[in-house]
Amino acid sequence: MIEVYAIRVDDFIDDNTNNQLLSHISREKREQIKRFHFIEDAKRTLYGDLMARYLVCDKLKLSNSQLIFYKNEFGKPFLKDYSDFYFNISHSGVWVVCVIGEKEVGIDVEQIKPVDISIAKRFFSKNEYQNLMQRPEQFRVEYFYDLWTMKESYIKYRGEGLSIPLNSFDVCTGGDSLDNLSYLYFSQPLLDIDYKLSICSENALMSEKINIIEINLIKNTLIHGN
Repeated sequence: MIEVYAIRVDDFIDDNTNNQLLSHISREKREQIKRFHFIEDAKRTLYGDLMARYLVCDKLKLSNSQLIFYKNEFGKPFLKDYSDFYFNISHSGVWVVCVIGEKEVGIDVEQIKPVDISIAKRFFSKNEYQNLMQRPEQFRVEYFYDLWTMKESYIKYRGEGLSIPLNSFDVCTGGDSLDNLSYLYFSQPLLDIDYKLSICSENALMSEKINIIEINLIKNTLIHGN
């Protein structure tokens, strides 16, 4: 079963709690967070890492100190020694989301903002672009984000980053492209009316429910659960 979790990052946390939370992630991740210029970027990255740790601890009945994460050559993280537990993280605006499952998964969330639709001609397949432009103009921006998040979730499922050109595959048909996606399943559960979220996996069993969790739950589990 594919499960999706989300946390808002606009809730206030004091400096003491923030420092406590930072102490429960890796040194590498702490150094990455320190390099961010904007507090919002630092907070999204911190919350994403913490949420993944919380979910691993909860689902596999491990302590945070037992967790060892590696990255593939393209930077996608995975949990060492657990070949049947996969996760992926995405964040945008006030939301950080995490998907977990028994097979490889990818997730992408994007805040819906005004966008120059013409960029779709460059990044989308011919079929996707035609589908987009056939929509009434007032619906194109929302559909643009439908397609964009689906494509990003596939790339994140593959875990090969920007080595996969966005226009080399077609999420509308699953075929007639460099990558045949007929073996994959996509889901777009509703998170927030101002956001689009897409999940990609080989597993057809996807929950349409998004589990909202709070930072205090994560804090209590990681800080007091070790």
